[in-house]
This record gives sequence, structure tokens and C-alpha cells, in this order.
Amino acid sequence: DNEFHSKMIRTGKVKLLSADTDLRPKYQLVDSLKYDALVCPECGYASLSRFFKFMMPAQAKLIRENISKNFSGLPKTGSTYTYDDAILRHQLALANAIVKKAKNSEKAYTCLKISWLYRGQIEQLEAEQRADLAEKIQTCRQQENAYYKQAYEGFIDAIASENFPICGMDEHTVNYLVASMAYKLGHMDVASKLVSAILVSRTAGRTVKDRAYDLKEQIIEKLHE
Repeated sequence: DNEFHSKMIRTGKVKLLSADTDLRPKYQLVDSLKYDALVCPECGYASLSRFFKFMMPAQAKLIRENISKNFSGLPKTGSTYTYDDAILRHQLALANAIVKKAKNSEKAYTCLKISWLYRGQIEQLEAEQRADLAEKIQTCRQQENAYYKQAYEGFIDAIASENFPICGMDEHTVNYLVASMAYKLGHMDVASKLVSAILVSRTAGRTVKDRAYDLKEQIIEKLHE
């Protein structure tokens, strides 16, 4: 029952440059992924912006009892979020999702966003080309992989138990995302199966089919190494 302000990226202020194979967006000047977790500074309720407004009374009770009672605030931030700031806020969003017994898709999507933040932090640290950052980069890489695996398993469960759209994505986009994640994690059988389903579908759009075809080429290349 408190109003609060949260840092956001103004619409149209950042230009999308490209996307990784697994759909992680890369923007000019700033990584807007840092600003997707909304956190109440009073009670500790946190969620990705997409899910923030959806709360059942029973879930609010769980958060009050398990999050708010132990919440003592977040560290102060500057005018922009560092990757450490953003990761902490997203981890709190994940803790809330677990406590309120959110859908598998919400937990998976939050894990995916955290893994992408670690990937962004790795890119930033590597760009500095400093030998003393090697250990931090290695730690970030381990965290990226750990959250990525959790995200993958969560999306597999979501596909089996939830109706589409999932996290605002239609069936073909989710199948492509999971296929891409499966490829990165070495699950070539899952990746191949999902890619094939997209390529033979009559309802999949041209963009997702093009992405699926490119991923199919990568899978074939990997299998022949």
C-alpha cells in the first residue's frame, strides 16, 4: 500500500542494435535489461515489470510473511544501475516468485533475465582487458550458466503445463527460445526436435522460421564436429 518510484528507460531513447541467438536484446549506450525488475523499497515485493501487477491475496500474504518481515531495504544506487545493482534486484524478484508460488514460466523468465545480466556484465568486464578481473569474470560465467540451466528447466516445465502465450510469447517463439537454450546447453536432441517443429509449422511466421533455420545449420555443424 505504498507508492514508489522506479528507474526506467524512456521509450524510444535506446536503439536496439541486435539480439543474441537466444533472443537477448543488445541496445546502444545502455543495457535496458537492467531496469526490468521493479522493487518496492518499503515491503520488498519485487517482480519483473511484466508480472508486477498480478497478485492474488494468498500470494500477498506469503510475501508479507516471508519477504517483508525480513526485508531491510536495498543499497542506494547512483543515477543509473550497475550490473551488480540490477542482478540484486532481479534476484529479489526471483525470491518473490518462488515465495508466492508463481508459475514455472515466471520463475524461468526471471532466471533467464538474470543469466543475461551476468552475460552483459562479462562483456563489460572483458572489454576492460584487465588481468585482475579474470576471477570475477569466471564467477560471473558460473552464475550465468547456473541461472541459464534453471531457466531452461523451468521453460520445459512451462511448455508441458501452461497455455500459450507464455511470458507474452507465442508457441513458436517459446519453442525457438528453448531450442536455442538447449543448443547452448548441449541438448542437441531437444534443440533438433523443437527446430523441426517450427520449420514444418504452417502458422509460424517468417522471422521465427528464419531464426530456426539458422539454428538448424548450427546444430548440424555442431553434430559433425
